[in-house]
Amino acid sequence: MADTDTCQLREFCNVFARRAGEDPIGSATMPLRLLMVSTPAPWGNKATPDVLSELLGSTLQQAADQGHRVRLQAIMPEAEDQGLVRVLWYDRAETSDSFQSMDHLVPQSEVSGLVEALVSGCDLTRWEAFRCHQVHRDWFICTHGSVDSACGKFGIPLYQHLRKQALPGVRIFRTSHFGGHRFAPTVIDLPEGRMWAHLELDHAKGILQQTLDPSEVKMNLRGWMGAGHFEQILEREALLHFGWDWLTFQREVTLLEVTGGDEEGHQDPKFAACPPTKAQVRLKYRTPDGHTGEVSGQVVFSHVLESLGGTGSINEKIQVNQFTVQNLVIR
Repeated sequence: MADTDTCQLREFCNVFARRAGEDPIGSATMPLRLLMVSTPAPWGNKATPDVLSELLGSTLQQAADQGHRVRLQAIMPEAEDQGLVRVLWYDRAETSDSFQSMDHLVPQSEVSGLVEALVSGCDLTRWEAFRCHQVHRDWFICTHGSVDSACGKFGIPLYQHLRKQALPGVRIFRTSHFGGHRFAPTVIDLPEGRMWAHLELDHAKGILQQTLDPSEVKMNLRGWMGAGHFEQILEREALLHFGWDWLTFQREVTLLEVTGGDEEGHQDPKFAACPPTKAQVRLKYRTPDGHTGEVSGQVVFSHVLESLGGTGSINEKIQVNQFTVQNLVIR
């Protein structure tokens, strides 16, 4: 392989993806429960740091065995936590548009017991004195550079800039890997449950303060975590049409039909060798004043592009399926 080709393949995966024109929509994951626990660095090169897996792994495995899967993330401790461990719990019912959150600051000795109570739905009275009741909008920026250096290179500056902004009602956290490093800086926006890609400071402030039109950050949206791949693609069209008011609507999304492709393509349409040719999706909504309506359309396979699965590897070129929306109806 020529030196110039090797150099190109070794560039940051997020830079490669943006240049290739990869649309990040449909890449948001769909956990019903998220657990964020403050954990000092270093985090190592695993998505979940070993110290967290050792502390909470058996508790979360028991929950998973009972059908209650929990995504576990490390967040970086902040000076204002005064040596206590922050435990953030986000829980979304399948019929809910957003997550319900609970925030505790506890001594290290109380972490395991609190987490066990949270995941099992037990009484939390014992930890009431440690609970923080103020409601915030929480942004989690992946800065886990030891998993992929793009997240460290691009995520840490965004975190630093946003922390300096001190936006009212908004908390900014550094978090461990949650997938999609080729979209760095990538963000989880809770409790609404939306994932963002390639965010620069102006994008981030415009989203948080809703001073940008959603059309200006169309290619920064990974998707709404309350929907699957095809549904996320249609849901973006609704956000573009209604603007930020869309976030106040009650939403019910239904994947009506998937045509073409094989079983793998239905499970993982973004990376499957034989993806579906189209999917029919419907979104019903209700506005805060009681008006009801519907958004429907076909999500259609468009083309395949070549992206880069990770930074620093010369063998991680990946094929990514791209989709578009046709026959969009909004009423």
